[in-house]
Amino acid sequence: MGMPKATTAVATGLATGVRVLQPPTGPPAQAPARSSTPPVTEGQAIPPPEPFQVIPAQMPENLTPEEQRKHQALYVTTLQASHALRDKFGMVGILEVVRMSDPHLNTLALGMDLTGRNDTPPRREPEFYLPQSYFMNPPSPKLEHFSKFSLETLFYMFYSMPRDQQQALAAWQLYERGWLYHKTEKMWIAAQPQDDGAGNARNVYYDPMAWEVKYVPKEVDQAGFLTKEEVRVRGVTP
Repeated sequence: MGMPKATTAVATGLATGVRVLQPPTGPPAQAPARSSTPPVTEGQAIPPPEPFQVIPAQMPENLTPEEQRKHQALYVTTLQASHALRDKFGMVGILEVVRMSDPHLNTLALGMDLTGRNDTPPRREPEFYLPQSYFMNPPSPKLEHFSKFSLETLFYMFYSMPRDQQQALAAWQLYERGWLYHKTEKMWIAAQPQDDGAGNARNVYYDPMAWEVKYVPKEVDQAGFLTKEEVRVRGVTP
């Protein structure tokens, strides 16, 4: 009785050391199922992707329950894990910081006040000594000095040093130079009119806002000027 051809081929291959592929003996393999998603035509919206399923990780052996839990958390991918970053670090994650419900999250996002940790060393004011010359006030200008000041300096001292003796001395020197102070108009007006260039004599006043001499825009009451006696500083001016 002769051997079948397939058996003879296997035996020949084993004897010669050559690998012989046997024909499959089981049921024929089925073709892969076609996708149920219809093809997308031009102008048609692309459907959203299907959510992925749980992909279990190949867990090593001899792990403690705690190590198994960590391994699952690190290597197992779930649908919830896909939304973890978006829920923690996106616009939704800002709500957890605003609510101030998690102290650890607040420390991570907002930090901590280092000045309240009692880490600063104690401070002590160093001892120092200042000589008495440091506490002496500078001497005030004398009456003879005001005659050397320019007109702008006198006006500066009058407007920038209220209720000071230097203001009174500056006013006295302005009167010495032919300027009069009008109580109603609150301005300094020159006693002598000046030529405006057109052959007209007009009074001029000093404008502290523009810091220059201007022509008086209107007639002023002559009775509103301070007299020189009212400006005189008793015990200082002659």
